[in-house]
Amino acid sequence: MFVLGVDPGLSRCGYGLVRRDGRQLTAEAAGVIRTDPNDALAKRLDDLQYDIRTLIEEQKPDEIAVEESYSKSMQRLLCKPVMLQV
Repeated sequence: MFVLGVDPGLSRCGYGLVRRDGRQLTAEAAGVIRTDPNDALAKRLDDLQYDIRTLIEEQKPDEIAVEESYSKSMQRLLCKPVMLQV
């Protein structure tokens, strides 16, 4: 199983890719997607969407886990954690 984990954020969105082979876990990649705080909200969201979609297309994870955000300002933008079949 190959999982993409996402720690959502508007200015910094963290991600990690972990592969499980039996009981063995291997960190394959990790990084941060950043958006420019001077850009309009719509552009920032579009940039995040593009970068995450590209990451999914390139890495081809089996599942995606999104961490729940506890930031009050982000509650209107983000949803509860979900597991998606890709």
